[in-house]
Amino acid sequence: MDEKTVLKRLKENSVAPKGSLYAGDDAAFLKDLNGTYITTDTTVENVHFFRNIFSNYDLAYRAIGTALSDLAAMGAVPKYILVALGLPTDFKISGLLNEIAEVAKNFNVVSVGGDISNSTHIFVNVTCIGVDASASDLKLLNQKRSKQVKDNPNKSDNFNLRRALKPGQLIFVTGQCGLSQKGFEIAKILHECENPEVCVEMLRKFSKNQETRSTSKKLIDNEHQHNTSILQTSRVDLRFKKSCALVKEAARYMTSLEKDCLNRYLKPKPRLKEGILIRAAGATAMTDISDSLAISLNDFASDSQIGIAIEALPETYGLTIDQTLYGGEDFELLFSIDEDKVNALLSLFERNSLRAPIYIGRSDSKSRTVRMRSRTIKSRGYDHKFK
Repeated sequence: MDEKTVLKRLKENSVAPKGSLYAGDDAAFLKDLNGTYITTDTTVENVHFFRNIFSNYDLAYRAIGTALSDLAAMGAVPKYILVALGLPTDFKISGLLNEIAEVAKNFNVVSVGGDISNSTHIFVNVTCIGVDASASDLKLLNQKRSKQVKDNPNKSDNFNLRRALKPGQLIFVTGQCGLSQKGFEIAKILHECENPEVCVEMLRKFSKNQETRSTSKKLIDNEHQHNTSILQTSRVDLRFKKSCALVKEAARYMTSLEKDCLNRYLKPKPRLKEGILIRAAGATAMTDISDSLAISLNDFASDSQIGIAIEALPETYGLTIDQTLYGGEDFELLFSIDEDKVNALLSLFERNSLRAPIYIGRSDSKSRTVRMRSRTIKSRGYDHKFK
């Protein structure tokens, strides 16, 4: 039984009141609770992270960031979180609690409670509560509330649902996909060898095996100029300032792209501002890319019964097409929008100093599949399986 089947079973006996949303999209919307959005996400040791290479800060950031990403996918504003912890008896909890408080503050959310239990393996469950963007929120983001939203902010057709893809729409993604997958592969090397000197040798072999199969040299966020050497010692990257000693040391010997990928895996960033602006600009379907770009695209197609024609994938030097399509946990936003609304959307992103979303294709009413030229893109990526 896969994750989607489990969620379907959980809501079988639940009937959402008119205007509300239950399981099936990135977050539930409860109209009878004054229009509240609620979602939950769990981070589990040896499934999502490795204890020996995750500092308390990285664990807190990853757990809270991935949970908040579900609200970003609904275009909602996060307000509160609850945190439930499962920890071994010898775990020093005060450091983790301090970092949870720090990360919550950075995301401008308030921790209002939670739970704790002894556990053989560490897990962190974060429940997020959010609301629709207010007029003041939109003003801060240089966007006026549309008449439709102002008149009826909780109307169901204002939601950005996976099943809301329409014929003839353009498909965008807010950033490069596949980076977190490569970051996970690097993290596994660090997890398994632990000794920095051994890690360097392992990373050298990894980098050599992962040399580009693409002609593009465009890097994530344009933050760094790509270092074409396999490895080069450098100063500690400030993004790893609060990471564990092993990560800091190993990062000194990584290429710029490898550091970008490792940082994306350790600290995935929810696209909260982007989600609010995308919704305000009139996008219809939207989801965050957690399991893979391929799975998210197929969710759009199957839930909407409309096909998607991929025209181009964003390329990054050092990533393969398979990593881009099938690597999970990038937490970028995938969305669809009418062509006549695109210029306004791009203007909003520019005025808020946000990287422009990347066009990848359009909806195809003649098909119910996802295709890239003559290739069918199957729904493949990370999926939890159960008996």
